[in-house]
Amino acid sequence: MKLKHFVKINTKEMNKESRALFYSVVADMLPDIIAVIKTTNDDGEPTKTKMFHKVLDGEHWYIIPLKECPTEHQMDDLANKLSKTLHMGNFILESSLIENKDLFDNYVSNDDYSSLAEQFAKVLHEDWLNERRQNGWRYGEMRNDEDKTHPLIKEWSQLDESERDIKPKVIKDLIKVLQDNGFKITKK
Repeated sequence: MKLKHFVKINTKEMNKESRALFYSVVADMLPDIIAVIKTTNDDGEPTKTKMFHKVLDGEHWYIIPLKECPTEHQMDDLANKLSKTLHMGNFILESSLIENKDLFDNYVSNDDYSSLAEQFAKVLHEDWLNERRQNGWRYGEMRNDEDKTHPLIKEWSQLDESERDIKPKVIKDLIKVLQDNGFKITKK
Protein backbone atom coordinates (compact mmCIF):
# COMPACT_ATOMS: atom_id res chain seq x y z
CA MET A 1 0.00 0.00 0.00
CA LYS A 2 1.41 3.40 -0.95
CA LEU A 3 -0.03 5.30 2.03
CA LYS A 4 2.69 6.75 4.25
CA HIS A 5 0.89 8.88 6.86
CA PHE A 6 -2.09 8.71 9.16
CA VAL A 7 -3.67 10.02 12.31
CA LYS A 8 -5.09 7.42 14.68
CA ILE A 9 -6.97 7.47 17.92
CA ASN A 10 -7.02 4.69 20.50
CA THR A 11 -10.06 4.75 22.74
CA LYS A 12 -13.07 2.73 23.75
CA GLU A 13 -15.28 1.54 20.92
CA MET A 14 -17.00 4.49 19.27
CA ASN A 15 -20.54 4.48 17.93
CA LYS A 16 -21.28 5.65 14.40
CA GLU A 17 -21.99 9.21 15.57
CA SER A 18 -18.68 9.47 17.44
CA ARG A 19 -16.74 8.03 14.49
CA ALA A 20 -18.34 10.60 12.17
CA LEU A 21 -17.52 13.37 14.65
CA PHE A 22 -13.90 12.19 14.94
CA TYR A 23 -13.55 12.19 11.16
CA SER A 24 -15.20 15.60 10.74
CA VAL A 25 -12.91 17.20 13.37
CA VAL A 26 -9.82 15.78 11.64
CA ALA A 27 -11.15 16.80 8.20
CA ASP A 28 -11.91 20.33 9.46
CA MET A 29 -8.50 20.77 11.05
CA LEU A 30 -6.41 19.03 8.38
CA PRO A 31 -8.47 19.60 5.20
CA ASP A 32 -5.55 19.69 2.77
CA ILE A 33 -3.97 16.43 3.85
CA ILE A 34 -6.94 14.05 4.30
CA ALA A 35 -6.58 11.03 1.99
CA VAL A 36 -8.96 8.44 0.60
CA ILE A 37 -7.36 5.10 -0.19
CA LYS A 38 -8.26 2.07 -2.24
CA THR A 39 -8.78 -1.21 -0.42
CA THR A 40 -11.08 -4.23 -0.66
CA ASN A 41 -14.34 -4.94 1.11
CA ASP A 42 -15.23 -8.22 2.87
CA ASP A 43 -16.18 -9.75 -0.49
CA GLY A 44 -12.76 -8.91 -1.97
CA GLU A 45 -14.17 -6.20 -4.21
CA PRO A 46 -12.31 -2.89 -4.65
CA THR A 47 -13.60 0.02 -2.61
CA LYS A 48 -12.39 3.34 -1.22
CA THR A 49 -12.21 4.25 2.44
CA LYS A 50 -11.37 7.31 4.48
CA MET A 51 -11.20 5.67 7.92
CA PHE A 52 -10.30 2.24 9.28
CA HIS A 53 -11.38 0.61 12.52
CA LYS A 54 -9.13 -2.14 13.85
CA VAL A 55 -9.25 -4.06 17.12
CA LEU A 56 -5.77 -5.15 18.18
CA ASP A 57 -5.15 -6.80 21.53
CA GLY A 58 -8.62 -5.72 22.62
CA GLU A 59 -7.94 -2.05 21.89
CA HIS A 60 -9.94 -0.04 19.36
CA TRP A 61 -7.96 1.98 16.83
CA TYR A 62 -9.62 4.43 14.45
CA ILE A 63 -7.25 5.40 11.66
CA ILE A 64 -7.57 8.18 9.10
CA PRO A 65 -5.14 8.12 6.16
CA LEU A 66 -3.32 11.35 5.34
CA LYS A 67 -1.31 12.62 2.38
CA GLU A 68 1.44 13.96 4.64
CA CYS A 69 2.42 13.86 8.27
CA PRO A 70 0.76 16.58 10.37
CA THR A 71 2.99 18.95 12.31
CA GLU A 72 3.35 18.79 16.07
CA HIS A 73 1.35 22.01 16.33
CA GLN A 74 -1.46 20.54 14.21
CA MET A 75 -1.54 17.44 16.42
CA ASP A 76 -1.72 19.54 19.61
CA ASP A 77 -4.60 21.57 18.18
CA LEU A 78 -6.33 18.39 17.03
CA ALA A 79 -5.97 16.75 20.46
CA ASN A 80 -7.42 19.84 22.18
CA LYS A 81 -10.34 20.02 19.75
CA LEU A 82 -11.09 16.29 20.07
CA SER A 83 -11.02 16.42 23.87
CA LYS A 84 -13.57 19.25 23.82
CA THR A 85 -15.73 17.71 21.09
CA LEU A 86 -15.84 13.95 21.63
CA HIS A 87 -16.48 13.88 25.41
CA MET A 88 -15.37 10.27 25.64
CA GLY A 89 -12.80 10.29 28.40
CA ASN A 90 -9.24 9.19 27.88
CA PHE A 91 -7.85 8.57 24.42
CA ILE A 92 -4.47 8.31 22.72
CA LEU A 93 -3.95 10.32 19.55
CA GLU A 94 -0.98 9.56 17.30
CA SER A 95 0.31 10.36 13.86
CA SER A 96 3.15 8.51 12.25
CA LEU A 97 5.20 7.75 9.22
CA ILE A 98 4.73 4.15 8.19
CA GLU A 99 8.13 2.68 7.53
CA ASN A 100 7.67 -0.99 6.68
CA LYS A 101 4.56 -2.05 8.48
CA ASP A 102 1.57 -0.73 10.32
CA LEU A 103 -2.12 -1.34 10.82
CA PHE A 104 -2.68 -0.62 7.11
CA ASP A 105 -0.70 -3.71 6.17
CA ASN A 106 -3.70 -5.76 7.23
CA TYR A 107 -5.48 -4.59 4.08
CA VAL A 108 -4.52 -6.70 1.10
CA SER A 109 -5.42 -5.68 -2.45
CA ASN A 110 -7.14 -7.99 -4.94
CA ASP A 111 -3.90 -8.09 -6.96
CA ASP A 112 -2.04 -9.24 -3.84
CA TYR A 113 -4.63 -11.97 -3.19
CA SER A 114 -4.32 -13.20 -6.78
CA SER A 115 -0.53 -13.17 -6.68
CA LEU A 116 -0.43 -14.92 -3.30
CA ALA A 117 -3.01 -17.45 -4.47
CA GLU A 118 -0.94 -18.34 -7.51
CA GLN A 119 2.25 -18.68 -5.46
CA PHE A 120 0.39 -20.83 -2.92
CA ALA A 121 -1.13 -23.02 -5.65
CA LYS A 122 2.34 -23.49 -7.16
CA VAL A 123 3.81 -24.59 -3.82
CA LEU A 124 0.90 -27.00 -3.24
CA HIS A 125 1.31 -28.43 -6.74
CA GLU A 126 5.06 -28.89 -6.27
CA ASP A 127 4.48 -30.67 -2.94
CA TRP A 128 1.80 -32.90 -4.51
CA LEU A 129 4.05 -33.59 -7.52
CA ASN A 130 7.04 -34.53 -5.35
CA GLU A 131 4.91 -36.85 -3.21
CA ARG A 132 3.44 -38.57 -6.28
CA ARG A 133 6.85 -39.01 -7.90
CA GLN A 134 8.28 -40.48 -4.69
CA ASN A 135 5.45 -43.00 -4.76
CA GLY A 136 6.19 -44.06 -8.35
CA TRP A 137 3.67 -41.93 -10.22
CA ARG A 138 4.49 -40.58 -13.68
CA TYR A 139 2.89 -38.48 -16.37
CA GLY A 140 0.09 -40.05 -18.40
CA GLU A 141 -2.63 -38.57 -20.58
CA MET A 142 -5.26 -40.26 -18.43
CA ARG A 143 -5.32 -40.89 -14.70
CA ASN A 144 -4.81 -44.56 -13.94
CA ASP A 145 -4.35 -45.56 -10.32
CA GLU A 146 -3.09 -49.07 -11.19
CA ASP A 147 -0.42 -47.79 -13.61
CA LYS A 148 0.19 -44.71 -11.41
CA THR A 149 -0.21 -42.22 -14.25
CA HIS A 150 -1.77 -38.78 -14.02
CA PRO A 151 -2.08 -35.90 -16.54
CA LEU A 152 -0.92 -33.34 -13.95
CA ILE A 153 2.40 -35.03 -13.21
CA LYS A 154 4.37 -32.16 -14.73
CA GLU A 155 6.04 -28.96 -13.59
CA TRP A 156 3.91 -25.91 -12.76
CA SER A 157 5.28 -24.00 -15.76
CA GLN A 158 4.04 -26.79 -18.05
CA LEU A 159 0.47 -26.69 -16.72
CA ASP A 160 -2.20 -24.97 -18.80
CA GLU A 161 -4.22 -22.21 -17.10
CA SER A 162 -7.16 -24.61 -16.88
CA GLU A 163 -4.99 -27.13 -15.00
CA ARG A 164 -3.80 -24.63 -12.41
CA ASP A 165 -5.93 -24.69 -9.26
CA ILE A 166 -5.68 -21.06 -8.14
CA LYS A 167 -8.15 -19.93 -5.48
CA PRO A 168 -7.72 -16.31 -4.26
CA LYS A 169 -10.59 -16.79 -1.78
CA VAL A 170 -8.57 -19.46 0.07
CA ILE A 171 -5.77 -16.94 0.63
CA LYS A 172 -8.22 -14.24 1.68
CA ASP A 173 -9.86 -16.63 4.16
CA LEU A 174 -6.46 -17.73 5.50
CA ILE A 175 -5.37 -14.12 6.05
CA LYS A 176 -8.67 -13.34 7.79
CA VAL A 177 -8.28 -16.37 10.11
CA LEU A 178 -4.73 -15.31 10.97
CA GLN A 179 -5.78 -11.71 11.66
CA ASP A 180 -8.78 -12.83 13.73
CA ASN A 181 -6.36 -14.83 15.87
CA GLY A 182 -4.04 -11.91 16.58
CA PHE A 183 -1.53 -12.32 13.76
CA LYS A 184 -0.47 -9.26 11.81
CA ILE A 185 0.18 -9.55 8.08
CA THR A 186 2.92 -7.28 6.78
CA LYS A 187 4.55 -6.89 3.42
CA LYS A 188 8.33 -6.51 3.08
